[in-house]
Amino acid sequence: MNLPLFAYLDLETTGSDSSSDRITEIAILRVNNGEILERWETLVNPGLLIPDHIEMLTGITNQMVAQKPQIEELIPNILRLLEGCTIVAHNARFDVGFLKKIFLKNQLVFDYPFLCTLQLSRALYPNHKRHNLGVLLERHHIPVNARHRALADAEALYKLMDVWVGENGLSKVIRFLGQQSKKTNLPINLSHREIEKLPNSTGVYIFYGQNLIPLYVGKSIDIKTRVLSHFSEARRNEKDLRISEEVRKIEYIETPGELSALLKEAYLVKKLSPIFNRKLRRHKSLFSWQWSFQKNIPPKLVDLAKNSEFLSNGENQFGIFRSRRAAENKLYAIAKKKQLCLKTIGLEKGKGPCFAYQLGRCKGVCVEKEKASKHKLRVAEGLLPLKLESWPFKGKIGIIEQDRNTGFKQVLIINQWRLIGVADNDEAIRNVPTDLGNLDLDAYKILRNYFKTKKLDIIELD
Repeated sequence: MNLPLFAYLDLETTGSDSSSDRITEIAILRVNNGEILERWETLVNPGLLIPDHIEMLTGITNQMVAQKPQIEELIPNILRLLEGCTIVAHNARFDVGFLKKIFLKNQLVFDYPFLCTLQLSRALYPNHKRHNLGVLLERHHIPVNARHRALADAEALYKLMDVWVGENGLSKVIRFLGQQSKKTNLPINLSHREIEKLPNSTGVYIFYGQNLIPLYVGKSIDIKTRVLSHFSEARRNEKDLRISEEVRKIEYIETPGELSALLKEAYLVKKLSPIFNRKLRRHKSLFSWQWSFQKNIPPKLVDLAKNSEFLSNGENQFGIFRSRRAAENKLYAIAKKKQLCLKTIGLEKGKGPCFAYQLGRCKGVCVEKEKASKHKLRVAEGLLPLKLESWPFKGKIGIIEQDRNTGFKQVLIINQWRLIGVADNDEAIRNVPTDLGNLDLDAYKILRNYFKTKKLDIIELD
């Protein structure tokens, strides 16, 4: 029985964060069935200053790396030495995390299996509490002359493996290595039980980091498969790599259908503010232009998040914007395209011709060179693509969702484009509060899209 082709890897770096720190030294031992085929090491110019405490720890100074190659220049050598190998590193998350970052930056796929000697030590010697490299070398009587230098530490791992095979037998070491290799796509700091408990059903999942800091909220029609895809995509996706490095715990909430999962995801992102969610974030206000063709008044900017009657009759509502500035910029763009008068549409104050007229961008309604009715038609043409939909029901409705496989059933209570409650029986439906609360832009978009594209089981409750 033979060991795989191994590449014993060690890195020295400017710090522990792969997103901001850089490599200062790299060493790789290419080993076939216990025999060293090649030793390779080099200092690396990190492109930033090495902190004093790192200089003291490793002995690598800024002067030593100043004229050395940067890591991008070393990629051909790294690829050659890793070809066909299983990477072996101590606390592999650290070294592999830095390499994955480099590969992603240079549009390369990191597709190498890797093994962690820290994890292997815990499996082989479960009665020992400490498994950091210095402790292991002392415990197994392996002398090292230059700790915290890449080649010395890589050679120390090679010697450790030889000692472990001698103490435990090759077959036992191979068995534990095989068990670990099945989990190489899984984050090192995540218990395998966290994955095993996940269901293959619709719902929302939440990744937590150290100290239960929310990292990411997602939804899927198959929670387990989607979660695993984050970790397999860590080879080629920077966000998934960061999640894989930091995740410590996973929670999930099953839902009877995709609509409730989408709404729950939007709600949880705003509630938890996870680090890696960019969309669906909380917004203090929402703005819309209110304008009527029948009235001779300019468009009025309304804060929708504070208006509980929003879209009860939305005939005169145009666009939803996350800020006042975004709403005004949009109206300015329409004015420029349609040659509108900035004073007539309320974007400019004062008497006399508007600034756009002076630039030749207004047809002159402000100086009576154009009829107000013609100008109003162009205002309508500009705003029409932004027209919002009024609530298409008399009052609140229930949307019934049911999982065909499990029978899990719920009724989503919706009113004025807002989810106001979830019920699983008639009494709960009757007890849903009538308070609408603030409008949520993402919930509005989700519901509007579903009404247009999906066949829903709807019951009118008013």
